[in-house]
Amino acid sequence: MARLVFAVLLGAVMGFVGSIPVAGPISLLVVAHGTRESRLALGVAVGGAVAEAVYAYAAFFGLAALLTRYPHLQTATRALGALTMTGLGLHFVRRRSKPAAASFEARGAFTRGVALGFGVTIINPAFIATWSAATTVVVSSGLVPALRPTEALPFAAGALAGIVAWFSLLVALLRRFGAALSAGALDRLVRLIGAALLALGAWFAWRAVTG
Repeated sequence: MARLVFAVLLGAVMGFVGSIPVAGPISLLVVAHGTRESRLALGVAVGGAVAEAVYAYAAFFGLAALLTRYPHLQTATRALGALTMTGLGLHFVRRRSKPAAASFEARGAFTRGVALGFGVTIINPAFIATWSAATTVVVSSGLVPALRPTEALPFAAGALAGIVAWFSLLVALLRRFGAALSAGALDRLVRLIGAALLALGAWFAWRAVTG
């Protein structure tokens, strides 16, 4: 029982800390929507966390090795990722802010966000390698015991909770302080995020071509 609790806590800490850098597509999407569309932003965070938890779980069973053995699978997902990031980037570059009331009350925003966050994350198998490497580094440090395959599910559940916790905090901060942004400043921020997503799309495309 103690080991299961430890696996959950380890996953939660790694999920929380690993989500802090605002560099990946989920972080960019949450920041883009968090000031005016908090339900959509939270949905994106939850969807991305679910997909990432799936990868954290799969990392325990050698899926990273499978992708290495069949590189065409990685190529296909990177090509799909390039199309997705480019499409999202163009959307944000051209987007203009909506009135706050209309944005906050959009029906089905959370559900759409979950679908978007899950889709953007699940097409990126690099998360398997990321979680495999992160877990290996933490365990090899000698600070924590090696996890067993039976502890993969609690670890993944903890990772999901940690990721959602960080992004919930981020959305709360964006709502608290982002409301002070003018419409023009918000548009500039969103366009900047769109440009970052386009850059990610270009990186996915380059990786798809070069392998």
